[in-house]
Order: sequence, then structure tokens, then C-alpha cells
Amino acid sequence: MFNWTTIVAFILGLIGSLFIQWWTDKKRLRRIKGALKLHLQEIILKECHTLRLEFSRVIGTVESLTTPPMGFKSCKTFDAEIYKTNNPSDYYQIYRYDKFAKLVSIYAIITFLKDNLPSKVYSNYKEEFNRNYYIPVNEGRSANQMVQQSPVFNMLRSETIALCNSLILEIDTLTKLIKEFI
Repeated sequence: MFNWTTIVAFILGLIGSLFIQWWTDKKRLRRIKGALKLHLQEIILKECHTLRLEFSRVIGTVESLTTPPMGFKSCKTFDAEIYKTNNPSDYYQIYRYDKFAKLVSIYAIITFLKDNLPSKVYSNYKEEFNRNYYIPVNEGRSANQMVQQSPVFNMLRSETIALCNSLILEIDTLTKLIKEFI
């Protein structure tokens, strides 16, 4: 004989199980969204301001041919590692196409800027300068003036300044994207 009670219990159990799965996924995705929003607002936007100031310091240092009194900030919390902790399909599920595309752009810019921090840009500049133009202190001011008049040195200097300016534009783009995203 056909037992309706067993079938109804089975269907109710299946519906309950699906509801619990849906609810736990929804809570997990909400936590991911909250963590990402917090990371963008509280860490990345603040670090963007710091990076902008540091790149301006690099430009000023390179233009004036001085050594900064103290090094450049390392911005250790400026990274995109939080995006790697979750599956991209989770982000797509949370944000759908428009916001997901912005998130991918944000991730790409953060990664690019992380690879070109002010300390690294300045370090590369100093390394190239020391390799090609290092003048011992006892040779005096006239040797330093000769370096400043060198077309190759001026090209190195202008390339470093142009790189810093383009990185500042990337920071501005990142800030704009984050504000639109949030």
C-alpha cells in the first residue's frame, strides 16, 4: 500500500534541507560582501591617500635631486589578497555583472599599484642613478652639475616623474571606482 505520510515527510525534509542550504549560502555571501566593503573603505581608500602623498614626495625628491630625510611608507596593508580568499563565482553571485566587472578592475589596479609602490619606484630610480651617475662626494659641485645637464640623466628623471604621475592617475581611478562600487 502507498504511504502518503512517508512521501510528505520526505518532501518536507527536502524542502527544509534546501532552505537551510539557501540560508547558509546567503549568510556566507553577506559576510563576504561585508568584509570586502570594509576592506575597500577602511584600508584601501585610506592607503590610496597615503600612496598619493608618497608618490608626490618621490616626485619632489627626484626633481630636487635630494635624498628624502626618511624612507617612504611601505603601505603593507595595501594588497588584494582578500580577493583571492574566495571563489570568483561567489563575487559574481553577490554583485552580478556590472559590479563584478568593477571589482575585477579594482583588483587589477590594486595589484598593479602593489607592484609599483613609491619605495620601489624610488629604489629603482636610485639604483639606476647610482649605477650610471654616482659621483663621489669629494669631486664636488661641478661634477654634480655635469650629471644634471646629462640628457640621459634628464631622461631617467623625467621617466621616473612620468611614472609617478601615471601611478597617481591610477590611484585616482581606483578611488573613483571604489566610491562607485560601494
